[in-house]
Amino acid sequence: MCIKMDKKQLKRNEIIEKTIHTIYRQGYHGTGIQELADAAGIPKGSFYNYFESKEEYAIQALRFYHQQLKDHLLVVLKNTSMPPKERVKAFFIGNIQKMEGFHYQMGCLVGNFSEEMGDLNDRIAATADEILSAVVEEIAQCLSEEPTLVTHSHQMAEFLVNSFQGAMVRMKSSRNRRPLDVFVEMMTHLLDCPDSASKK
Repeated sequence: MCIKMDKKQLKRNEIIEKTIHTIYRQGYHGTGIQELADAAGIPKGSFYNYFESKEEYAIQALRFYHQQLKDHLLVVLKNTSMPPKERVKAFFIGNIQKMEGFHYQMGCLVGNFSEEMGDLNDRIAATADEILSAVVEEIAQCLSEEPTLVTHSHQMAEFLVNSFQGAMVRMKSSRNRRPLDVFVEMMTHLLDCPDSASKK
């Protein structure tokens, strides 16, 4: 059954879509409510009709980002026309292509908020962790279809997600793709030679 969003939720999503690049680029502390309102093309007072605080906006922005990820990148993990390992590789390579479009400066919004707010705001930290855990589960489910990986699919998925987040932090500081290329090289080795990883 199709569930229609109410007008307020539709407007909230429209505001997030217009503003998410601003907070993505500048970070949570570097972005004020006035900047978000200006980016959305609404008065500052109207912003509070849709988000009771900047914290609430950030949480909703994270959920919006996760939905976009599911619609455009995580969908590849369910493409059964490809072998499971190739689906996982395609997922991460698709993310890297997105980073390339941002000139290796933006990273992952969920990872960015985890890094900036993880030890400062419990609600934002919990939302970011929930999203990253959901991504791990999606990847683990895909890897569990691979006979050589089924026994440690969850550990492998968590290791890949954590490693990719770290590679993106290095990418932002170096402003180049080398950390991502190293990640892809090691991911390919681990997925194609799982016994070498499990014996360590």
